[in-house]
Amino acid sequence: MTDAKVTTLKAEVLRTGVPDAKVTTLKVEALVALAPPPRNKLVDLARMTTTTTGTGTMTLAAASGFKTFAQAGVVDGQTVSYAIEDGTNREVGRGVYSSVGPSLTRTVIASTNSDAKIALSGSASVAVAILAEDHKLGELNDVSVASAAAGDLLKFDGTQWTFGQAALTTATDVAVVTPADKDLLRYSASTGKWANDPGMDLVRGTTQGPGYVSSRYWRLANMTAPGANVSMNEVEFHATTGGAAIAGATWTASTTWDGSMVASNLGDGNYSTSWASTESGGAGTTWVKAVFAAAITPVEIKIWPRGGGYTNQTPTSIALQYSADGTTWTTIQTITTASWTAGVPQAFAISKVAGFGPVGLKTTELLDVATTTPTNGQTLVYNSTTSKYAPGTVSGLPAGGAAGQVLTKNSATDGDAGWATASGGGGGGSYAGSILAKDRFAPPLVADFPTLLGTNSTNPNLTFDSETGLYLGFGLSPAGGDNVRLAMRSIPSGNYTIVTRMRGMTHGAIQYNWTGMVLRNSTNNKLIVFGINATGVEVLRYSSQTAWNATPWKGDVPINQPEWFKIAYDGTYINFYISTNGKNWVAIWRETPATWITPDQVGFGVMVNHTGNWVNAADSVNEIGLNILYYDDGNVLASSRAAATVALPLGATSHRYWRLTDIVSQGVRDTSSPTATQMQAKCAELEMRATVGGTAQTPTGSSAFGGLTPSGLYDGDTATNAWTQAYSSSGAYTVPTSITYDLGSAVYVRELKIWKAAGVGTASQGIVDFRLWWSDDGVRYIEAGRYAPAWTWTDANEGKTVTVM
Repeated sequence: MTDAKVTTLKAEVLRTGVPDAKVTTLKVEALVALAPPPRNKLVDLARMTTTTTGTGTMTLAAASGFKTFAQAGVVDGQTVSYAIEDGTNREVGRGVYSSVGPSLTRTVIASTNSDAKIALSGSASVAVAILAEDHKLGELNDVSVASAAAGDLLKFDGTQWTFGQAALTTATDVAVVTPADKDLLRYSASTGKWANDPGMDLVRGTTQGPGYVSSRYWRLANMTAPGANVSMNEVEFHATTGGAAIAGATWTASTTWDGSMVASNLGDGNYSTSWASTESGGAGTTWVKAVFAAAITPVEIKIWPRGGGYTNQTPTSIALQYSADGTTWTTIQTITTASWTAGVPQAFAISKVAGFGPVGLKTTELLDVATTTPTNGQTLVYNSTTSKYAPGTVSGLPAGGAAGQVLTKNSATDGDAGWATASGGGGGGSYAGSILAKDRFAPPLVADFPTLLGTNSTNPNLTFDSETGLYLGFGLSPAGGDNVRLAMRSIPSGNYTIVTRMRGMTHGAIQYNWTGMVLRNSTNNKLIVFGINATGVEVLRYSSQTAWNATPWKGDVPINQPEWFKIAYDGTYINFYISTNGKNWVAIWRETPATWITPDQVGFGVMVNHTGNWVNAADSVNEIGLNILYYDDGNVLASSRAAATVALPLGATSHRYWRLTDIVSQGVRDTSSPTATQMQAKCAELEMRATVGGTAQTPTGSSAFGGLTPSGLYDGDTATNAWTQAYSSSGAYTVPTSITYDLGSAVYVRELKIWKAAGVGTASQGIVDFRLWWSDDGVRYIEAGRYAPAWTWTDANEGKTVTVM
C-alpha cells in the first residue's frame, strides 16, 4: 500500500546447523496498518448526475432540484461519502471531489454488485451521503481508541480526540475541596482557582447578621452549684426546639470524681448515670467539653440534674461556649436557673451570634440599580430611560382622572382599577356630604311640592341643587309675630309612611324659629309641625300660618339635632319618629287625626319670628332655611324622581346576594287613579352584569315575593317566561315585591339589563323604579341605591340598561 508505514519487523534466523553460525538470510515482512479513513464532509441537498460509463472516476453535472457539490459546501480535494443510483444498481463508498470537471473518484464500500464497483450506464446520479462506516467511533474524526478512566472526558488536542481529564479553563484549576450542601463554584482572583462557596453568598454584603453558631467544639464552663461539688446526669444539644438529641459527641471534663462517674455519662442516653467533678461547687472553674465528628448547629440545650440527694450539685450558672479549634473558646451566653428538681430536666434556648447569619445584600452591587440614597418610605422604581432601578415613590394609582373622581375596581383582576365619576357621593358630592345608605337616593324635585304658601306678599321659594338637595327659602318678612312659609303636596291615601331627611338653619338666639315637616288641612288651614328649633325637637300645633295654638303638646327634646324624620299613620294614630341614621328610630309623639286636624297635605315649612326687633328684617333671608335631602311617601319616587336620580358607586366591593325591591311599573306614573293593570310590573329577563356591556352573571339560586317564580328571568328567553308582580283588583300591591339572585360567590354588579315581555298593552308593565340591595350572607341586606331611569316602554320586546356603579 502506497506510503504505508512499517509497524512490525519480523526476523527469522535460518540455521545452518553450525554452532554460532551467522545469519545468512534475513526475511523481512512489512505488516502494514490500514491508514485511518479520511475525514468525511457532510453536506445537505447535494446530488449530481454523471454521463460516465464503466467503473472509473465520474465526471459530474448539475441535477435538477438539488445543489451541486460545490454549492452545498464541498471544496476541492474534500473526501465525501457518496451513494450512486443507476437504474436498479446501487453503490456506496468514499471519493475525493475535484472542482476540475468537476469529478469524483470511487472507492467502493458496498454495492449491489457483490460489493464491487458497478458499471455505470451513462445516466446515473450520485449524492453526498452518510454511511454506516461514518458512525464507527474509531473512524470518526480520528478519535484515539484508548481505555478511559472514571471521570475522563473527550478532548481535542488539535489533531485528534483523546480521553483525559479536562480542566475548566487552560489557565486555572479547581481547588480540591469537599463541597457542602448547596455550595457553588466561585472563582478567586487571589488564588487563581475555582473553589466551593456557599450559595447564599452569591451577592456578598458588607455585614453578616446574627445566627446560630455552627461548630464541632462545645463547652459548658465556669459552672457553679449550691452543693459541695458539681455534677449532672445528661446534657443534650438539639437542632430544633424540643427536638431529638444530636448524637456523636465525645465528652471530657476538667476533673472526674471516680471511674464510674465519668464525663461520657453525659451523652450515653442513660438519664440515671452521672458525671461528677472533684472541684468545689462554688469555685466556678469546672467545665465539660463535647467534641462532635462534624459541625453542629444547635438551637437548644437540655440538662438533666443529678438525683439521689445530690440535686444541689447541678450547676445553677453555666457559661455556654464554642470554639473553632478546640483551644480558644468564646462564650455565647450565661445560662442561669434558680434551682433544680430531681428527675426534672430543663431546656434552655441558645442565643444567636453575630457573624453566623446570612450575608446581607448590597443593592449597589446589582448592576441595574442606581446608587442613590433613598428617603423614608421610598421603594425601588424602574426607569426605562436609564434602564435602572432607583429609589422612588409608587402611588399605586392609575394615571389621569379628574378632580372629584373616585377610584374603583374595574374587575377581579389584580391592579385593575380606574377613575369614575360619582354622581351622588364620593368625590362627586353627596347630599350634605354623608355616605349613609340613604344618601344613595336623590332628593325630591321642585315639582313634587307644587303648593307654596306664605304670610305676606313674598311666598317661599324652592330651588334644586345637585349637591345640597331641595332648598326651601323665603323673601322678606315683617318683624315680630309668626310667619310660616310652606311647600306642600297631597298626602297619601289610606295608611302611609313618610320619611324625610332634612337639615335646617335657624337663628340660635330666637327659639321660636323652626324648620321641619308639616301636616296641613287645606280646608281650615290648621297645621301640625314636626321639626327642630334652637333648643331641640318639637311637635307643634298652629291654627293658621300666623297663629300658634297655645294648647298643643310642645316638647323641646334636648338631643343632638337629628337628620331623619318619619311620620306614619297606622289607621289609628299619627306617629312621629326621629333618627340620626335613617335606620334606628325613636318615637317622639303620637295623636289621633281628630285631636287637632285630619291632614290632607304634607310638606315642609320654616317659621320666622323677629320678636324683639334685634334682627334687621332686610337680612332675615339669611337667618333661616331648610335643605330637604331625601323624601319618600311611596309616590314621589315613582312619579318624578327620574331627573334627580343618582347612583352612588358601591366602591371596590363585591357581594354574593343581590336584590330588587319596591318595583314600580311605567303605568303608575299615570297621575289618574291607577288600575290594577297599570300597577302590574312584568319582567321577561333580568341580567346582573359585572361590567358595563358585559355578560350576565348566572345565579345558582333565586327567589321572589309578590310574584311568580323568577327562574325564567335568567333562562335566556327575553320574550316569555316572565316574572309578574302581584297586585290586587283595587290597584294596590298585595305584598312587598322583590327579586333576589344568589350568584354563588361574591361578584360585582355594575350594570342591570331588564327586558319587558312583548305583547299588546304591556308598555305600562315596564319597570321604571326600583331599589337595589346587596348582602354577603343572604340575611342582612344593605341598600345600594334607588334607581328611576327615564325609560319609556312600548309594547315591543325591549331591553334597557341602567348603570349602577
